[in-house]
Amino acid sequence: MPERVTQSRRIERAGVNALRALLEDHDQIVQEIDGGNDYGEDLFVMLTKDGERTGVAITIQVKSGNKYKRAHSYAIPVEGHANDWKNGLLSVLGVVFDVATGQLFWANLTECLESSEEAPSWIAVPREQELNEDTIQSFLALTHKFVEARSQRRIEEASLHVTRLSGTSGASPRFVGREKEQQAIRDMLTTMGRRVLVSGMAGVGKTSLVDQVVRHHDVSAVFSGGVIVTDMHGFSAHHTRMASPGIAYGPLLSVLGVPGDEIPRTAEGQAALYHRTLDALDASGNPVLMVFDNVAELSQVAELLPRADAHGVVLTSRSRLGVLKGIETINLDCLSLEESNVLLTQILGPEDQRLHTPGPIRDLCTLCGHLPLALSISAAILKDDVGLTADDLVAELREEKSRLDVLHFGDTAVRAALQVSLARLDCAMRDPFCRLSIHPGSEMSEQAASAVLGVSVPQTRSLLRRLSQASLISRSSAASRWWMHDLVYLFAAEQCEKKVSDSDRQQAFSRLTEVYCQASLNADLTLRGTPEGNPPQFQSATEALSWLDLECANLQASARVARDIDLTEQAYALSMHLIVYLDLRGRITEGLQSAQSPTRRRVKSVTPNGRLGLSITLESTSPPRAGSKRPFELSKRQPPLQNGSASWMGNATQQSV
Repeated sequence: MPERVTQSRRIERAGVNALRALLEDHDQIVQEIDGGNDYGEDLFVMLTKDGERTGVAITIQVKSGNKYKRAHSYAIPVEGHANDWKNGLLSVLGVVFDVATGQLFWANLTECLESSEEAPSWIAVPREQELNEDTIQSFLALTHKFVEARSQRRIEEASLHVTRLSGTSGASPRFVGREKEQQAIRDMLTTMGRRVLVSGMAGVGKTSLVDQVVRHHDVSAVFSGGVIVTDMHGFSAHHTRMASPGIAYGPLLSVLGVPGDEIPRTAEGQAALYHRTLDALDASGNPVLMVFDNVAELSQVAELLPRADAHGVVLTSRSRLGVLKGIETINLDCLSLEESNVLLTQILGPEDQRLHTPGPIRDLCTLCGHLPLALSISAAILKDDVGLTADDLVAELREEKSRLDVLHFGDTAVRAALQVSLARLDCAMRDPFCRLSIHPGSEMSEQAASAVLGVSVPQTRSLLRRLSQASLISRSSAASRWWMHDLVYLFAAEQCEKKVSDSDRQQAFSRLTEVYCQASLNADLTLRGTPEGNPPQFQSATEALSWLDLECANLQASARVARDIDLTEQAYALSMHLIVYLDLRGRITEGLQSAQSPTRRRVKSVTPNGRLGLSITLESTSPPRAGSKRPFELSKRQPPLQNGSASWMGNATQQSV
């Protein structure tokens, strides 16, 4: 690691460690959170008083080093964080660590932004606001007072829906499948101390699944105190509706049976009473199941989780949320084709004749990506317009540019749900999310994603993992590969077109074609028995075939895009590198199309036995421009198969075909 990076990390850690030690020495509960780099520069702090949690939490941005020092003060850069710091659920404070003196200085970033008409580039941190042993209690008191007042304003603006479910009921008429997930959640909840997070992309059916499970008699038998459901509004289109503990305590206490005149007015008092009430229910043998739906941030629920293991907790979120002790995670995927058909039938009714056209219905389910939200919208459109055939709706959905426009009925829309997911995404992750759609396929390798994003493979893997935690991308079944749901991919492409310049998109795609051209050439040469490289990228024809099986669709799509944006040499190379592979896989027609389409080249001859190989010859109707450099000269770098090589390759590939 370069010395400069190592020194920077030491400085960052010194500031974090100094502040954390000071807070913990005064009994505050501190947890480091991801600050967008690997220095752990942000702190999540749950404030306490007299050894008891107050129900108040804050985030602290810690900055260390001379770049934050000014002539008579310090300053913290705002950059792209103004909206999050001003309107976020938690109040954000900033602390600067002076490396030379070892002193800490602080400012209330949220308060500064709330009092400014326009967001400043930097927020001043005055020298008078030093944070040390002598001033820590004043700091905590001022912070607590500000957060309480801000929380009270949010309570007045927000409305929180809390309900108690009593008894059991039959299955929802609109609920389909999920038997395995239902059983897993029931097993977790009926074991002492087990808590569950159900995560998944927007519209995948998390809330419906949990509603189905908590009404089951096995669950109600364990939680005799009842089931309490709170919608935390974490993914509301209006950021101010996000519920915090300060907003939730009062409604929760009411549902738990506390008379209104006994509920304290302050969040601190409500928090203490809330936990005493839950402890009393535990002591009396009446545990409750607390369901917190639509949680966007760990801070929304950290102070609401019951202390007693007898109580159960279910969280639903589009995010993984972070490290929660004792929480088991269920990641929810889309429906199967059979389940998708059942959902459409339940909404439309079995008598609807359009359901008896299996081809169009199958295509409809596929174009919806088997996402329950998209399927429900499609069914609602068909039910509302009885003259619309399934074929007609499928035709509308096939238009990729307008598919998200079609998936809109009333106030419900797939695009709107995904827009909220994007808004909740960390600012630093929004651009990589959009740029991944430059790859012409919703599944890609880490190497391909690295080329598109223009960063190293380890950095790319970290970015992909963080997007996965937000349920915007998932690991594929193949190693080092990831995939986006088709509708998420289309949404990312829309955003990319709006936010990324044409030149940046073309540069990213050019990097991708360079990677694909080289790898496909290496695979092609291996199939021909003349691998290059020391060592070669592929150790055998079987390995090359396996790679091409995974990447063929992406290579073909890349060739088409390259042709459309006039990268003719790359389009030609990508297509020609697939000829032998497509021949071996018995996909001769695709091979002919690959040979003809990119630069309008035509096949002049094919061997009588139908084997394509290199027996085709090509004639270009649009030769490369004068002076242009073709990066992959087939005539020089792709020798024909030798007899011995052909025999060896045939034996090797018979096992894979």
